[in-house]
Amino acid sequence: AMSFVEDPTRSILPIPWYREGDWPRLLKVSVDSEETLEPTWDQWYRAALEELYHLTTELAYVVVPIDVAVDGLITWCRTHSRSIDNEARFAFALHRFQLRHDDDS
Repeated sequence: AMSFVEDPTRSILPIPWYREGDWPRLLKVSVDSEETLEPTWDQWYRAALEELYHLTTELAYVVVPIDVAVDGLITWCRTHSRSIDNEARFAFALHRFQLRHDDDS
């Protein structure tokens, strides 16, 4: 298990990380896909890597990519009566991160 205690000055930022095979479905189920998601996974991936670099180098975040399976995302959003949008996708990633982190303790 990774420990984040070595540098308490840096904020931890869990971010959703998507699977290539899930991309078409993610676009279909997300209400804001035209505004917030790239048309292809390749384009998203390139943009995500740039963002990751920016967050870690310029903003000094400890970025934790969280594997987001679309099925899990859909179920979680349904359970919490949420639309599948950018805010929900990040909230789901945070939820998954916290679950994983609880297991470590």
